Amino acid sequence: MDDEPQLFPRARSTQTPRPDAGGLLCRRLESGQPRTGSHADHPGHGRAAHRAFYQAVYKGVDQNGKYLFDDGKGNPVADNNNYRTIIGNGLPKYEMGWTNSFKYGNFDLNVFFRGAFGHQLINTYRAFYENPTVSSVYNVVKTKYYNPNVKDAQLFSSLFVEKASFVKLDNATIAYNLPLKKDGDPTGGFRSLRVFLTGYNLFVITGYTGADPEVRYADQSVAPANILAPGIDRRENWVMTRSFTLGVNLGF
Repeated sequence: MDDEPQLFPRARSTQTPRPDAGGLLCRRLESGQPRTGSHADHPGHGRAAHRAFYQAVYKGVDQNGKYLFDDGKGNPVADNNNYRTIIGNGLPKYEMGWTNSFKYGNFDLNVFFRGAFGHQLINTYRAFYENPTVSSVYNVVKTKYYNPNVKDAQLFSSLFVEKASFVKLDNATIAYNLPLKKDGDPTGGFRSLRVFLTGYNLFVITGYTGADPEVRYADQSVAPANILAPGIDRRENWVMTRSFTLGVNLGF
């Protein structure tokens, strides 16, 4: 894969824009002195909780296809530095896991569901492939956010921050158990046979349009991974593989 492009310049300007490291502009609040970085401290959690996205609020495009942003009073303006606020959170509010087993006759079923709720992701896949100006030699992705009227360079805003809550069926196993001998039978050989089918990553329920709504607890695009920049869904991430295993257990 080609290198991750610098998608998000600091602002629309007549000068050559300087992108932030990683292509994403947010801001870190520290001792009243804003710094350029990837995230802002989450309110109420102190300076150590670097988990919130801080940038302009998307308000559509003008008649020339240029991005418009909220000026803080609900009015659309062209300057994405005019007003910034927290537009998302990279870490979930809640996580859950639920497992259960069911049995009927010689059949048994085991399932494991898992979910995360309340987090958002910066969808860089959309940011690159959904803008024809940026993705000039690729097929344009058309999600529910696609706007064919965009004719602007890419500027980071709430447009690319999506709710990513999800529920997944991580794995399920269905099996048939066949007793071959009664308990206490002194003869040799197998006493039981169990045939099973297990599926992994069977389905996911989510409104996220990217490849995978899983929580990104750190930005893996740098080494070591940056744990202060959660919630960035990079283009190199792809869908999880759905797989199946057919097996037999023999009991003696």
